Amino acid sequence: MNDLFAKARSLRVTKGQIPSGINLKLTVFIGIYNGDKFISKIIKQLTSQIDQDFLIVAVDNNSKDSSWEKLQTLLDVFPDRVIIAKNPFNLGAAGSLSLSIDLIQTEWWCAFHQDDDYKSNYVRNFNQIIYDVNEEVVSISAEMGSITNTGRRTAVPPRSSWLIKRPDPISTLIANLRVQTVPYPATAFRTDVYRQCISPWHSTAFSDTESTIAMLEFGNFVFSGTHTMNYRENEMSESHSINNHESLIATGTSLARIFSSSAFTKVIKKVEIADRANFLEAVNNSIEVRLGNSEFSKFIKYIAAENCMIVWGYSEEYSINQVRSYFNDSGSSFTPQLLSRILNFIDPSSQDLEVLRSPFTTEFLNSFLGSQNLNVNLKNRNLSFARRIYNFMMNWLPHVIQKRIGKILLKVRIFLSSKHPWDFKWQ
Repeated sequence: MNDLFAKARSLRVTKGQIPSGINLKLTVFIGIYNGDKFISKIIKQLTSQIDQDFLIVAVDNNSKDSSWEKLQTLLDVFPDRVIIAKNPFNLGAAGSLSLSIDLIQTEWWCAFHQDDDYKSNYVRNFNQIIYDVNEEVVSISAEMGSITNTGRRTAVPPRSSWLIKRPDPISTLIANLRVQTVPYPATAFRTDVYRQCISPWHSTAFSDTESTIAMLEFGNFVFSGTHTMNYRENEMSESHSINNHESLIATGTSLARIFSSSAFTKVIKKVEIADRANFLEAVNNSIEVRLGNSEFSKFIKYIAAENCMIVWGYSEEYSINQVRSYFNDSGSSFTPQLLSRILNFIDPSSQDLEVLRSPFTTEFLNSFLGSQNLNVNLKNRNLSFARRIYNFMMNWLPHVIQKRIGKILLKVRIFLSSKHPWDFKWQ
């Protein structure tokens, strides 16, 4: 990775400079690809910011249109506050940010996406909080409204962040395993922490969530609740254009890395002994939310359980039984017997569960992914009748009213469905 970035940075074209001694805390990062039609709008939104205490890093991801030429207008509009760069090839949005993170010199950074809509309070909201937070805060999130692909205001989809009440690391981990709760287009990140938590960016399926969970090792997340921007619900965005196979493979791989990470280890050490079985059950449920009930998800559950079992010092029955069951299914004799002895040593009076061997474990690679041709975006667009009614009724309401009604409806749905994926209670 360092060799790739070293070569790419040596071929990268940069213009502009920021004089030393400018004491600002926030940089606005702008990523552009074939976005020449958006640049004048971006400049207008930048100049309209009530708080102008920010620097700018704008990167053209090797566009094929006139984006690079138009981007240079920033040098005249914001003298001594901007660096622009052109990548030697298109790395994708996340790859371009990863390559360009070295250009960000401030303690914090946030993003302007080329096709989203930013209100004049976007920067001010972050700066007001940045100057007051302690070192334990690693991200600050605002509220996102929604616009259609044509730029028309539309109903705000229910946001999982609306339901976050306990931002402690354990609850935050469980919540993000189930659904991404940090809205990246409306979030400012502590730069040095984000640099250490950049996840592999060759797939967009789970990269934001993997980075979010990695940041739990360094601190806490803050949600301001202020509406500062509108996200374009773009059907052709990178994360929506992948097929079902890539989505499941990349998500499962990311989960495997997460459950083997130092961030996961740090969080699960904080789980009280009496809560460990409930915690692992919540993790298992979260994996099913992401991957479904398949042999692949069963394998990822095994990885999570084994790491919990190790970190907890082979002292908790639920994790041991889960690992023992998986090895038993695989046809192993040594490990299941050894773990059975550990269970008996922990509590000789406990019931040692005998689990029948599953014949499907050795065949799961042929069955766990489902239809290859199912496009993730098409799957997500299959809206129910109730959701279409929701969108129609909420479409023109102010964001604050949409949020209030949306929270009420979410709470009702969760009350009626004990298995709702956004029911973050695990104790």
